[in-house]
Amino acid sequence: PHRIPQLHRRDPGRRAMSGDGSAAGGDDGESLAQQATEQAEQQEYEATELIIMIVLLVVALSAGRVLHRYRVRWLTESGLFILVGFLFGLFVHTALLSAELQEKAEKRFFFNHELFNLVLLPHIIFEAGFSLPRDLFFTRIGAILVFAVGGTIVATVFTWCVLVGFSYVGAVVPLSSVECGALSALISAIDPVSTLTLFKILQVHPELHNLLFGESVLNDAVSIILFRAIMRFFKTQFLIGRDLPATIGAFLEVSFGSILMGFGVAAASALLLKASRLGHTGDSAIVEAGIFWALSYLSFLAAEALD
Repeated sequence: PHRIPQLHRRDPGRRAMSGDGSAAGGDDGESLAQQATEQAEQQEYEATELIIMIVLLVVALSAGRVLHRYRVRWLTESGLFILVGFLFGLFVHTALLSAELQEKAEKRFFFNHELFNLVLLPHIIFEAGFSLPRDLFFTRIGAILVFAVGGTIVATVFTWCVLVGFSYVGAVVPLSSVECGALSALISAIDPVSTLTLFKILQVHPELHNLLFGESVLNDAVSIILFRAIMRFFKTQFLIGRDLPATIGAFLEVSFGSILMGFGVAAASALLLKASRLGHTGDSAIVEAGIFWALSYLSFLAAEALD
């Protein structure tokens, strides 16, 4: 009878420990709930961002069809896409009167470089290369490489020097030498969509059209390689004697490494499709196309992972 009350006695130290444990458990629960709320908000913003991107894309494509139907030549399709994006950005900055909403929109509705580089860009490059007339391309491969590689490098170096000079005299926002080089590599590869559209309307010589089209396919790759090579040596100051040879080496490494990676994945894809004999049955066309797309996408991701 005297031992039963002793079973219900509690040590003050143990009670304090129990109270601290409860407080710690409560803090952990609150942090987990806060993380779950932030993740839910992030998914909501990402879904909204994708919806806005799809709606703007549909609007721009539909308006582009209208331009072609009524033969509007003073505004090209690429200019129309820029105009649609500009109008949406103007709407975000002017129509949202609340400062809190503007701050949220500026933080959330930004250019997602990961989505562009890993999802959109590979398919753009693949479509351009897949639709390229190979016969005309390889018969003029020398001239195309001169324009694509040499022309892009010359344009990048020239723009780089101009930006460094403007930044030195204070004509533009102060930028380091490497920042000027990275920006020059990004803007030196001009997308000739408007020029190709004009060539198609004017029905110019096919050789001129294919030279420009082949150059447009390769100059994007050259620009990306230049950007990666410059960003590998991101320093506050770019010294020509010290960093230029390393940049050239990185350019050659990324260039030939990407080419070898593409050849390797293409050879493996050909062997896999040949061994599986998917093309010999009529019900495997979708599977064959899916494997072809997945392995083509794999070459880009493998080159990105090994960079």
